[in-house]
Amino acid sequence: MRTTLLLIVSVFALGIGVAAVAAGEKNGWFIVAFGTLCTPFLCLLLLRPNRLELDERGLTTIGPLGKRWSVEWRLCGPFRSAVPDLAGNHQAPAQVVFECEEAERSFGRALATHMIVGGSASLPDTYGMRASKLADLLNRYRTAALGDVSET
Repeated sequence: MRTTLLLIVSVFALGIGVAAVAAGEKNGWFIVAFGTLCTPFLCLLLLRPNRLELDERGLTTIGPLGKRWSVEWRLCGPFRSAVPDLAGNHQAPAQVVFECEEAERSFGRALATHMIVGGSASLPDTYGMRASKLADLLNRYRTAALGDVSET
């Protein structure tokens, strides 16, 4: 839903930019450039949304361009829902965050994630679910794969 709305705004901006350029407005090119960059990416995101694959070994995220990131259950967890702590009063959507040995190897990314959401890693999407429900699902998969693990 959010991607569709952003695509509509992007196409609308592209139309306004083309109309501005046709009317001789030099700044219209900035709007055309914005719409030209955003529209194809948003179309791709609609056609090939982010995916999350879960199995007995771990989780894998797959982006619209096919980029994969995997982590084994034994290297991560527990999962929880958190709202990013952004400056100001901006209400960001909740994300699924967790501690991850793999992510901690990338110190800069882990530090930034920890400062914003309080974990060393977070998922890039909630995959159509509420963050709290997705965190519960991931914890169930993790528990089933590892047996009875303590929630540390």
